[in-house]
Order: sequence, then C-alpha cells, then structure tokens
Amino acid sequence: MDGGSTGNKFRKGLVGDVEKKISYEEGQKALRDKYKIKEDVVVVEKSSVLKVLIRAAGSAVRIMARILLVILATIGIIALIYPETRDALMTVLTGIMEQIHMLLAA
Repeated sequence: MDGGSTGNKFRKGLVGDVEKKISYEEGQKALRDKYKIKEDVVVVEKSSVLKVLIRAAGSAVRIMARILLVILATIGIIALIYPETRDALMTVLTGIMEQIHMLLAA
C-alpha cells in the first residue's frame, strides 16, 4: 500500500472541506451585510421567477450582441480584403458622411 497517495487524498479532501466552509461563511457574511442582519443566523436567499427571467434575458442579450459583433467584424474584414466590396463600402461610407453633413448643416 502506498501511504503517500492516501495522505494526499486526505489532504485534498480536508483542504477542500475547509475551502468550502470558508466560502460558505463568506457568502453568509455577504448576505448578512446585504440584508443588514446583525444576528448570527443562517440566511437563505431564494431566487424568484422574475430574477431568473431577468438573468436569462440578460444572458440572451449578451449572446446576441456577441454574435452580432462577430458577424459585423467578418463583414468588415471581407469588405476590406476584396476590392469590389471595398469600393462599395467606400461609396456607402461617403454617402453616409454626406447625409451627416446635410443633417448637421440644417
């Protein structure tokens, strides 16, 4: 039998348990501070349907924004690489700048 591996497993389990306990206590302290509780009680924060929906909607918006950013970056790179699309892009950008100047002058 290898005593070193048993000791190593024991240390990992012991350290893991201590880290979990410290993390739990820090979480409890943060909840007590959040809800201004001075007593030494266990605070359980339950998630509501509204919180879950808001978090899900936020995640969906972030994912859609990242997808849109990748698509726009790809279009931009393609437009700069190929001469035909680069000319078309420059024509569109020139038209946009003219429109902005007309709007600001008015």
